[in-house]
Amino acid sequence: MAIVRTRVAPSPTGHMHIGTVRTGLFNYLFAKAHHGAFLLRIEDTDPVRSKPEYEAEILKGFKWLGLEFDEGPNLGGNYGPYRQSERLDLYREKTSWLLDNGLAYQCFCTEAELEKVKEKSAQQGLPPRYSGKCRTRSRDERLRLQNEGQPFTVRLIVPREDITFTDLIHGAVTTKAEVLDDFVIVRSDDTPLYNFTAVIDDHAMAITHVIRGEDHLSNTPKQIILYRALGWELPVFAHLPLLLNPDKSKMSKRFGDVELLRFRDEGYLSQALINFLAFLGWNPKTDREFFTLPELISAFHIEQVNKAGAIFNRAKLDYFNQHYVRALPLDRLIELSWPYLENAGLVAESTDRSMVGRVLTVVRDRIRTLSEVPSLTDFFFLLPAYDPALLTEKGSKATAKQSLEILLTFTEKEYPRDLTSLTDLLKLQPAALGISNGEFFWPTRVALAGKAQSPSTAEMMMALGNTETQTRLRVALSRLET
Repeated sequence: MAIVRTRVAPSPTGHMHIGTVRTGLFNYLFAKAHHGAFLLRIEDTDPVRSKPEYEAEILKGFKWLGLEFDEGPNLGGNYGPYRQSERLDLYREKTSWLLDNGLAYQCFCTEAELEKVKEKSAQQGLPPRYSGKCRTRSRDERLRLQNEGQPFTVRLIVPREDITFTDLIHGAVTTKAEVLDDFVIVRSDDTPLYNFTAVIDDHAMAITHVIRGEDHLSNTPKQIILYRALGWELPVFAHLPLLLNPDKSKMSKRFGDVELLRFRDEGYLSQALINFLAFLGWNPKTDREFFTLPELISAFHIEQVNKAGAIFNRAKLDYFNQHYVRALPLDRLIELSWPYLENAGLVAESTDRSMVGRVLTVVRDRIRTLSEVPSLTDFFFLLPAYDPALLTEKGSKATAKQSLEILLTFTEKEYPRDLTSLTDLLKLQPAALGISNGEFFWPTRVALAGKAQSPSTAEMMMALGNTETQTRLRVALSRLET
């Protein structure tokens, strides 16, 4: 039995779309579940739009996710080169072979002629199909036009028969002969088209399973015709459900940025994104939600991939990310949060890391993405500015002053320095002062955070430390005097 070999083949013509990443993940899981190989091929036959920086981004993105390639342009391998721009001679060789064996022909039809055919088909309510005009030209006539310098494309001769194949996800798929025509495999500028290069490369790289998005279903019949024309064995095809926006339209940038590294920059963890993407179209048939990458490999079966489109739900991604943030060791959470805090001007090289750790411990359960850390913690690092009227929103000036003064006395003597004991102590104070919980805790929280919504008084005291807590209480008391 052949070793399973899968690939992901992005074009370096822009930032890598999250849909390409999901396709890469499913190829990786399938290959590794079958102890096979997963490779990267760069489809850069568009010299104008292909950029080295986009290729570098592809490599950086997959490395960040932990999806390691067994072969690729940065690794080499026995089936290279792995950039299509370095394989042009092979495409030309196969083009010549098809022409020489009467399986393809030069088409000299102009764009204007082809457009007229398309318009006529549309008027008749028919799908646009090539008329076959150049298919019937004699070899002598084609040679004459070629010698005259007339531009031409190369078209494959398509048999007039239905094309049926078995898809691992969709089952039997049939394309009727009447919707197929002699399609172009090489442009007039001698650049090969996608369907042609994909077939040649997948065969040459011994790809056993072509796993890609459902939007490629229409390409598969053409590729099967090419495989047969070239006398090659077909790979197994599997077409993944499309990624959909919340309104069930095909996923686009209309609902936000969908480039992989933007998710990284926004503070999503690679484990969370991998876990989330695996569930976009696949279901383990259990209630379990959280999987490590090795666990996903063990659990993945392509037969469990759904046919229906998968909705990209940001709230669900946030849910996954929040879970993995909570599970981070504190040292790692500090390390990952530090750049966001530093960029916000909240920490510097001299900042006490233990204080940052105390702060993050307080807000950890509220963090959805690491980019939120500065807004959740800014008041810990900067003396808060607020309207003094906020201090008395839940009571009188007298009860606010009474509450702040009693809290200040705690900071001037020994008090419990563990959260549970301090919380229990503070809970006794409203009754002791003869006021409500709201009258006590509201002004103390505002004094320490400067905002209506904040962690508990005890949590903030533990994070701020004794000196900073005293400073803020005294500032608040002075504001009550104004």
